[in-house]
Amino acid sequence: MGITRKAGATALALAALGTALTVATPANAATPTAATPNCTKLKSTNLGNGWFLNTPGYDAPKGSSSFNCYLELGDRNGAVLWLQKTIAYCYDDGDIVEDGIYGPLTRDKVKAVQRHGGAPQTGIYGPITRKSMQWRLYNVNTKRYSELCYKVR
Repeated sequence: MGITRKAGATALALAALGTALTVATPANAATPTAATPNCTKLKSTNLGNGWFLNTPGYDAPKGSSSFNCYLELGDRNGAVLWLQKTIAYCYDDGDIVEDGIYGPLTRDKVKAVQRHGGAPQTGIYGPITRKSMQWRLYNVNTKRYSELCYKVR
C-alpha cells in the first residue's frame, strides 16, 4: 500500500474549505481502555460550505466527544463497514473485504494505514488512527463524495 493519487493530495487538506477539525486526544491513547467505548455508528462533522466528514463514532453523553472510540478484532457494525470502504477508496486497496466485520484482514489493513500515517501500528482503529487517516468528504449541496481524500486536522 503506497501513497496514491487520492491520498497524495492531502496538502490541500481542509485549507481549501477554510476549516479544520481538531480533537483533543491523549498522546498515549493508542489502545483502548475499559472506559473507552467501541465505535457503533457513523458520526458526521459539519466542516462548512456543505462539506461533512463521516467517521466512526458512538452516541456520547452531551458535551463529550463522540469520536474517541475504538474498533478492533471481532467488531461488526456500520462503523467497521465505513472504515473498510474508506481504506478501499482512499488507499486504493481492493483487497480489503467490505463486509462490516473487523477480522484479521481488516486489522492488517488498519496496520498498513497506521504505518502510512505515522500512527502506532496496533491494528486497532482509535482516535490517533482517525487523525492520521485520509477520508472522503461528503457535500450535502451536490449530494456527492469528494474524489480526493483528505487528512483532517
